[in-house]
Amino acid sequence: MLFVIDSGNTSLKGAFIRNGKVDKVITQQEFTEDTINSIISLNCRICVSSVSEKSEDFVTELEKRGTDVKRLSHNMNFGIDLCVKNPSSVGIDRLCNASFGQFLTNGPCIVVDIGTAVTIDVVDKTESGYCFSGGIIAPGPVLFSKSLSDHTKALPLIDYPKEAPLIGKITSECIESSMTHGMVSMIEGLCRRICKNCNISYPVILTGGFASSLEKLFLVDVNYIENFNFLAISHVCYLNT
Repeated sequence: MLFVIDSGNTSLKGAFIRNGKVDKVITQQEFTEDTINSIISLNCRICVSSVSEKSEDFVTELEKRGTDVKRLSHNMNFGIDLCVKNPSSVGIDRLCNASFGQFLTNGPCIVVDIGTAVTIDVVDKTESGYCFSGGIIAPGPVLFSKSLSDHTKALPLIDYPKEAPLIGKITSECIESSMTHGMVSMIEGLCRRICKNCNISYPVILTGGFASSLEKLFLVDVNYIENFNFLAISHVCYLNT
């Protein structure tokens, strides 16, 4: 049994992985003594992908109790080359996504992660195999609304909607459209530009907290994979076992 921890910019979450499948997801509120006891009783190995220090106290407590903890780092084997100027500046979560995306598609691909930020990461084929070529980072849906609210006097802060009209009839609906239809259109446009620029029709994998609700709005083929991020961390962990 493996317990993976995804310590992101704004959230902390984990998952128990059994036989390559997510057995149970743990929310930030569930990083408690009970979860520590479950991890120890199940004799889990721990694998941590972190771009923040949110998980540090929890992980340190596990280490004190003798649990095997692996912290993913930039000098590990990702199964693909890192063809960027400064690999250590790239979030571990993005490298895990690129690695697992290539593993699943067995070829070049684009992985789109829609969360607090939107990351669009590209894997290309090279003479020696495959490489992470880089990508694009943009604000996520909630930051669309927050930016408008923070920098204007009249526009309100809008919660992320379950559904939104394309053409809003009131101010809140107009902002909701930008958070959903606008977000999808931005991603579609950037993916099309990447494909045209590289002269490759990349398969696109969709993941992240907002991906499941936005999937239906895409006018191009995308492959939403539930719990992709957890499985990506697990994949890189096993590559380095």
